[in-house]
Amino acid sequence: MGDTDGHQEGIGGTVVIDGLNMFDIINFIQKKNKRYMANALDEVEEVLDKDSEAFLMVRKIILDTMNDYTRSVFVTLFGNIEGIF
Repeated sequence: MGDTDGHQEGIGGTVVIDGLNMFDIINFIQKKNKRYMANALDEVEEVLDKDSEAFLMVRKIILDTMNDYTRSVFVTLFGNIEGIF
């Protein structure tokens, strides 16, 4: 279903964001994602030894969770984008 301002919404539908390039949005979100992950890992390093088993486990959890979240944002905005890059 479309509405009068050019946005398309619906269950499983793609959201169209007028005036914005999909690749620019993806690149922006990916840059922000990397920055947030780096900040989170820096803070964890202040508490845990970088070479410890606990740090490696927390690092994996942070990276996996942020990547899964970012992927879900992309799917919500653009539908399946696997293989575009």
